Amino acid sequence: MDFEVIPGPSLPERARTALARAATATVSDPSLPGGPAATAPVPVRATRDGNALLLPATGSLAAAWLAAGPHAVRVSLPAGPPFSVLRLTGTARPVAGARGTGITACTVAIESVEFTGQGHALVPVAEYRAATPDPLWRVAPGILHHLEHGHMGELVGCVRAHGMARAEWVVPRGLDRYGLELLVFTTDGIAAVRLAFPDGPVSCLGEVPVSLRAALTCRCRTEPGHQRRPGHEHGPGTCDGRR
Repeated sequence: MDFEVIPGPSLPERARTALARAATATVSDPSLPGGPAATAPVPVRATRDGNALLLPATGSLAAAWLAAGPHAVRVSLPAGPPFSVLRLTGTARPVAGARGTGITACTVAIESVEFTGQGHALVPVAEYRAATPDPLWRVAPGILHHLEHGHMGELVGCVRAHGMARAEWVVPRGLDRYGLELLVFTTDGIAAVRLAFPDGPVSCLGEVPVSLRAALTCRCRTEPGHQRRPGHEHGPGTCDGRR
């Protein structure tokens, strides 16, 4: 891997990835600051075309409000640095046939996409719909945890070998098809750097060189009593899903 100034995922791709990765979201009325909003996080899923599918429990405040639609809603969910929140605004419509399931399913047709937090960015809706989630989004959380708790020495050695001789600690905070994003703590401060995959970007772990893929997917125990987290209990696999 090499330190490079390389493009990471585009903002539309990052937005699609954030929605794909989210398990819950906060739902609110975009015309009223702060509410009305769900009293508890609402389960959310991503549809194939990038819309949000909300699954509040029948009888909940969110279900009662959404069932009265269609109307405008804002769906807020976690986003990666430098942002903290992804806001998807659109029109919510109840899904027919959800009665008797215990949920009040609603789809939100996305009409605006916005990142907020330490940074702020608007994403054109057409570009958002044309993008797809990062292909490594399912395995990334487990691999990042594994690297931090099982391979810290190798990470520090790697960044030192690439010119950051004063590196003392490394926090892997992102993995995507372009490579790894790291926070490097040195005697002089903190730096955010990227390690590019050789010949990247990749479309699956099977395209990562074997020597590097072994570290990303190895079965080593990261700490006493640690149970393998989802995402690194399997081997690297191939691009078509075969192992």
